[in-house]
Amino acid sequence: MSSKKERKALPGEALAVVEEFEPGEGTYSVGESIRASSLGIAEFDLKQRKVIVKSPVKKQILPLKGNTVEGVVETAQPSVANIRITSINGEPSNANFTAMLMVRQDMHQRRQRRSIIAKPGDLIRATVISTKNTIIQLSLENEKDGVLTSVCSICGGAVVKINDRVKCKECGYVEERALSPDFITV
Repeated sequence: MSSKKERKALPGEALAVVEEFEPGEGTYSVGESIRASSLGIAEFDLKQRKVIVKSPVKKQILPLKGNTVEGVVETAQPSVANIRITSINGEPSNANFTAMLMVRQDMHQRRQRRSIIAKPGDLIRATVISTKNTIIQLSLENEKDGVLTSVCSICGGAVVKINDRVKCKECGYVEERALSPDFITV
């Protein structure tokens, strides 16, 4: 026999009475009743006499200082690149966070001779250095940071890594990129 029972719950819905169960996560008590604080699945633990509500919606992870993010370069200029974040610390994110990669700062650290370290469409890994004023600022300060995948800027063909550059398999065009050590040829 199962020690747990489940059913759907709506916000504010009465789930149990305080004489029978204790309120747990996702619930609150009003007078004699225990109510759901959010939409979800109410779990009744019959052994511990506790009721909780699990939300079916996964909470979004917010990028914090020191986190590693991956994203697609939307625009790139010599001093800044705009990145659409696709994952935070390896966890997929569909929250559509946009971040700014401060290129000049990185050029002084590891990539001094590059004018543009990434191109639109590149998949890049970077480190969050600030989230002040809700502006996510990125840097390529870690050794594993850099471009993960790329295509040729001229013809859109597949590229291969040649030292710290990429060469197009189709047209032979060579470009510099701030490549990650685990750059993948597509």
